Amino acid sequence: MFVVLQVAIDAFTIDMMRRYNRNRPIVFNTYQCYLKETPKKLADHIRLSEEEGWQFAAKLVRGAYMTLERDRAEKGNYECPIHDTIEDTHDWCV
Repeated sequence: MFVVLQVAIDAFTIDMMRRYNRNRPIVFNTYQCYLKETPKKLADHIRLSEEEGWQFAAKLVRGAYMTLERDRAEKGNYECPIHDTIEDTHDWCV
């Protein structure tokens, strides 16, 4: 459920950036640095903005929902989406 919701939020935010971030950044997306998927997602969104000609804008946060994500993965019996160590997060985020 959460993954589907995040995909929808990202799609909506990208669409708003396409529309409003032409001359200056107005709309920002938030990227959770502790998630393993974030480096690729961030690179993909930057590349998309360059290809389409709008200004990319981001807020990088380190760990707002780490406990929730771990609990959700354990209860849902799927691989935890969080970096294994804080050093792994720092390696790409700092």
